[in-house]
Amino acid sequence: MKDQRTFLLSRSTFAGSGKYVQHWLGDNHRNWDNMKWSIAGIMNFNMFGIPMVGPDVCGFFEDTALDEAEQRELCARWIELAVFYPFARQHHDTTNTTAGGRGGMATEPYTLGGTKANSTEYVDWATYAIKERFAYLTTMYTCHLRVHREGGTCFDPLLMHYPHDDAVFAINQTEHTFLVADAIKVSPVLAYNVTEIESYFPNGDWVDLRTYKIVHAAAEKPLMGQMMKLSAENGINAHLRPGYMIAKEMCFKCNTTFDLKTTGKI
Repeated sequence: MKDQRTFLLSRSTFAGSGKYVQHWLGDNHRNWDNMKWSIAGIMNFNMFGIPMVGPDVCGFFEDTALDEAEQRELCARWIELAVFYPFARQHHDTTNTTAGGRGGMATEPYTLGGTKANSTEYVDWATYAIKERFAYLTTMYTCHLRVHREGGTCFDPLLMHYPHDDAVFAINQTEHTFLVADAIKVSPVLAYNVTEIESYFPNGDWVDLRTYKIVHAAAEKPLMGQMMKLSAENGINAHLRPGYMIAKEMCFKCNTTFDLKTTGKI
């Protein structure tokens, strides 16, 4: 494979492996805690020098403590979060795909259905999320190219960029919001059946990347930000960091990266 671009995926890595291989976080379970833990896992491996990393989206094993309806919503939310994973894929145990089995129900986006009120709601969330990933690929790819050449990270906790802000070190306030490519603050939905979430914004004017409205974060204490309430009903919340620009390619008919290259608009 000399002079060829290869993709080597491992879950058995060590210091320095990031020069040669990608990593996935290993077998996990289909529950909200495992979804949350994936964020810390990706942050850790970025700091270990392996930036191309991700979990099994929707979980490798079924968690039988969750009924099928909750699993479907969880999976749709997990696909939304995976928009910003460096390595995003679904992978689950097919030893037994019946309810209550090792892998449980099918988790492909087109199988998720919806609620009684909207029979395609979860499919719609997943479809929109996949299209959103196409929109951010150029920005994410650019970050990974820079990291490949110069070192660094592409998926960070707020504390790496705002060490002067005491609030970013607080437990259960900021640990699940993160920055992608230094520029995009992501606030995922990590709970069942919610219409609103809270997310901490460091000081400054952030831009909602869905509506392009300004979110102004400030507090009485200098250089501190504030908690903001965000809707959980219109897809994952992503905000552009103050002072940054990104390439966002709009191509909602794209199904491949070739489509993106030939028909996408920045």
